[in-house]
Amino acid sequence: MTDKGFDEYGHYGENNPPVGDTESYTAAMMTNSTWHYQLMRHKTSEAAKMCDVPVLDYYAIHEYYPSKDGDGWTEEPIPVDGESVEEVKQVLQAMLEDIEKHGVKDYE
Repeated sequence: MTDKGFDEYGHYGENNPPVGDTESYTAAMMTNSTWHYQLMRHKTSEAAKMCDVPVLDYYAIHEYYPSKDGDGWTEEPIPVDGESVEEVKQVLQAMLEDIEKHGVKDYE
């Protein structure tokens, strides 16, 4: 892992644990399975709605690990950062391409 939390493959690591099917996530990581950036819609919780909190869904990008046994994704949205301007541009371009390819999923 680098000091920014990314491994040599660009995966955001141990400081951002998976959600979804964590066993499938772990299996996917161990087999070096493919992953992609995934735009996910975060919905306002029912508890927040009952407390007169404004209903504000929001969208964020996560790493997404598809698996035939159940998909997994990072718990927290991933940052857009890099060690150079060019690296940040490459990350943003990859994110945009994956949004076009994979669309939006609900964060559950």
